[in-house]
Amino acid sequence: MGQCLMKRCVFAQAVHAAVLCQLSAKETSLAALAGELPISLGKLVWRLRKRTPPNDFTSAQKSVLL
Repeated sequence: MGQCLMKRCVFAQAVHAAVLCQLSAKETSLAALAGELPISLGKLVWRLRKRTPPNDFTSAQKSVLL
């Protein structure tokens, strides 16, 4: 890794750590929840696709649910 790129990585890690230190407990838990949301939604979509027959929903209903 080039020296310039390494300095950028170290700087980015330091900024990230500084931002995390400034977050309150509530903000930290909200950030964690926001990180888990796409994973949970992906699992829900997967289950819906797995458990429903192909013609169970119209395309409009699918677009609303997914």
